[in-house]
Amino acid sequence: SRHVLDPLPDLLPQELDRLFGEIARVAHASGIEGAIVFIPNKEQLFGDPRRTPQDAFSSAAARAGLDFIDTTADFLAESDKPDLLIPDGHLSDRGNAVLLDALRKRLPELETGTSAS
Repeated sequence: SRHVLDPLPDLLPQELDRLFGEIARVAHASGIEGAIVFIPNKEQLFGDPRRTPQDAFSSAAARAGLDFIDTTADFLAESDKPDLLIPDGHLSDRGNAVLLDALRKRLPELETGTSAS
């Protein structure tokens, strides 16, 4: 079976373009800026260097005119990586705090609660 970090099937870039294009369309129609936020998966968090999803998502976001926020480095900078996840692999309270801090660094309007103009 295929692993999430293996090279992508040929169809996936087309599907990402369709999905991200729709996100961009809805954001534009709503008068807001759209962004794709990437959170590393468990394998990446614990040392797998492959960046297949980031590369694919970043490229598709650029094609759609969306910002791409890769939080991988923020998570990798943490010393107690097991504390970032709950047993099923989702983010723990600590992991969510790391994510929030990463977004605040990149999106100053989140800190103040105002939207950027």
